[in-house]
Order: sequence, then C-alpha cells, then structure tokens
Amino acid sequence: MRIDPEIGSRHLLGTDGLAEQPNAVQQFIRIILSEDWAHSAAGQIIAECLVNLLVRQVGLVEQLEVVAASDVPLLIRPILKGDWQTLSDYLAAVGEWAVGMEVHVGPDPSPRAADQTIVIGSVATLNSKKAIACVADGWRAWCGELQHVPHTGPSRSRNPIGPLFAAALVARDLQENLGSSPRTPPRQPRILSLDKFHEFGVGRVGRRAIIGRPPLTAICSRRCWRSR
Repeated sequence: MRIDPEIGSRHLLGTDGLAEQPNAVQQFIRIILSEDWAHSAAGQIIAECLVNLLVRQVGLVEQLEVVAASDVPLLIRPILKGDWQTLSDYLAAVGEWAVGMEVHVGPDPSPRAADQTIVIGSVATLNSKKAIACVADGWRAWCGELQHVPHTGPSRSRNPIGPLFAAALVARDLQENLGSSPRTPPRQPRILSLDKFHEFGVGRVGRRAIIGRPPLTAICSRRCWRSR
C-alpha cells in the first residue's frame, strides 16, 4: 500500500472565509444513566462511548458530568488497562485517559444547571423537552427526545453495535447543538434500515470498517423498535 504524501495537506493549508474566533460557547454537559440501564451491558457501553466521544470535543465541552449510582459493578470489557470494580471509577478514568479531562461521576447531580442533558434510558422527573435520550438493543439504536423514548426496559444483549451507534448518534446531534444555541431540541427520530453489506467511514482519513450482518436498523422510530 502506497501512502499518499498529500492526503493530510488539507489540514495544513490556510483557510478563507472562516471566523477568526470560534462562535461556539463551551458548555456543561450532564449524562444521566438511569439505574436499570446502569446494570446492563448495553447501558454501560453507551455511557463509556459517550464519555470517550464528548471529552474529545475540546473547545466545545467545558465540563462533563455523569450521574450514576456509585456502587454499580463494571459489566463490560474496558477499553483501557486497569482494574476497576465500579462503573463510576471506570468512566472517570476514561475521561482522564482520553484527553486528561476530569469527569465528575456520582449519584447526585451538581447544583449547576446543565447546558445539555443526555439520558441513557428514561428518567421521568426530567423536563422531557430539554433532554435527549438514547437506548439500544442488539443491532438496534434509538435516540431522540426524552418524551418519546421506548419504555421497553434495559437490553439483555451484550452486542455492542447498537449501543455504539446510539452513542455516536447522540454525540453527533449534540455537536451540532454545541455550535448553535444551548438547549436546542434534537431532531425527531427517523428510520434507516440497512439490509445488506454496508461500508462505514470511521477514525482517521483512509480508515474504514465494514459491517455485514443484515438486517441492521441503525435508527429506529418507536413503532419500528417495538415491532422487532
């Protein structure tokens, strides 16, 4: 394989027409992991991936907080070396490992009002119009407004594909919101069913991955979620 010496040139060239200063305001992000989903592999994978993605939004995310029970045992295989007994300790370590960010993890939210709130599962006491929620089950992923989240309980599947998709979808919507005004409601769920082999771009330029087990429902509506 020949490496193209010009492949990274676009990152080195000057730019025209862009603002000299970024117009996005750094924001405080709160992730709330409902108790039932905290005790599932799917919920823990979503939380792990979200922390890993959001702390890397340097310049957009000022502070990241995870509200989760402090005594939940770690059920998933960690992405970094270490010996963690609880999910809380592990999520804090992921933020430090990724970019050196201190992620506050605990059972109670801080007094500070969050600019953006993400719910893994469902929390009935929250303002459903000001929070984005996500769930996943096997090969399926769902994200949207909290008031529309499917109330099917936590997934029993250990398949990481759905949870990883769910976290990526939330991070994408959140990144768009961070560049505009705070508390922008996320877009409504839409359906995208992938029935054959598909290629997805991931990571750095030139890297890609192929997912080839049909059918894969990447984004589900409530009706689609319940019918499968």
